[in-house]
Amino acid sequence: PPAELADEMTSHFIAMADALNVEYDLFIRTTEPRHHASTQELWRRMEANGDLYLDRYEGWYSVRDEAYYDASELIDGEGGE
Repeated sequence: PPAELADEMTSHFIAMADALNVEYDLFIRTTEPRHHASTQELWRRMEANGDLYLDRYEGWYSVRDEAYYDASELIDGEGGE
């Protein structure tokens, strides 16, 4: 079940953060009610500000940039690739 997998993965992420000396103020799980409440509030604020909208995207998607590019915006990479 998903909850069991999440329980198992949580301990791995905490251990990884400790091993990498990553500091955090709070470790919150997405299954917690306060996470749900805060994400709902974030969604409401984004919607009120007009930040959420449906649209159609065409072009090349860059995973690294997390953005779409029109063909006219592309440049050749190393070796013309």
